[in-house]
Amino acid sequence: MTDFSGEWELLPKESSFGFLPPPVSRLDLVAQTGDDLLVATRQVDDNGDNTVERHLMVDGPPTQIQVLGRDRSISSRWDGTDLVVETRFEVSGRSRLIEDRWSLSTDRERLSIRRRVEQTGGAVRQMLLFSRRHD
Repeated sequence: MTDFSGEWELLPKESSFGFLPPPVSRLDLVAQTGDDLLVATRQVDDNGDNTVERHLMVDGPPTQIQVLGRDRSISSRWDGTDLVVETRFEVSGRSRLIEDRWSLSTDRERLSIRRRVEQTGGAVRQMLLFSRRHD
């Protein structure tokens, strides 16, 4: 099992966002104990400065959160050393799925999140690269 604990700062210039606009900044704080993760994401983008907190129970029941006023259901599972996080929600009555696949570099200094967003008009693929903060 991979331990993703730490402070992770998004590297926008090294990331790929498809046709979607990149955020101005993003910082993820991850506290992990075994299969239990608490993730606080602070992101500055076109929607303002927002923080979302998620409680992931790997292979446990889905958890419910709100992001920008919309309900979302989140589930997670291990796939080898990768953590796969699926987020389901609706926009204008249409189902959406975001699948994030988390992995760490061998030196544990880089977090990669390979993202697939299923939406009307097809899938969008993104690669979010983060650097571990040492303050």
